[in-house]
Amino acid sequence: MKHFNWYELKSRSDNVPEGIITLTYALSKGYNSIISSSESLLLSRLNIDHIPQILYRKRHIVKSLFGIINNYVTTEPQCYLVNFDWLNDKESVYNKIVYIYALSQRSINNKNLYIPETYLDDKYWDNPYLKHKDQKIWFIPELTHLNQSKKGETTNGSMGSG
Repeated sequence: MKHFNWYELKSRSDNVPEGIITLTYALSKGYNSIISSSESLLLSRLNIDHIPQILYRKRHIVKSLFGIINNYVTTEPQCYLVNFDWLNDKESVYNKIVYIYALSQRSINNKNLYIPETYLDDKYWDNPYLKHKDQKIWFIPELTHLNQSKKGETTNGSMGSG
């Protein structure tokens, strides 16, 4: 589990969606870790068309002889993310950003795999990473991760049948 802050991601990336995605991926790798051996490989891995230069200028990520290194850490954690695999999906930048935003509506102390539907404007509900059911917005990648981790176990976060 990694903690993040939506407003920090936005401000550190100058609100550039590709920057938010890059910083989220960097968080998944940890501070002072190589996040990719090259920029072109990182672009391909995240399915984005550019890495905003502001991330280099602010030294949130650094190019080195060994690759691209993460220097970004969350200073005021407000929410969390468990599964980062979806960042590699061939999905639109917009859908990924909406998902990160939706996750940001779940506090650190909330261990549910969903948020109440009132937390997210209905214009965002049509997203491959989200499922609207029973007045809740479910986090599909988080559910997938849980199901892979705990095959056969039933949890409070289960969507149930139907």
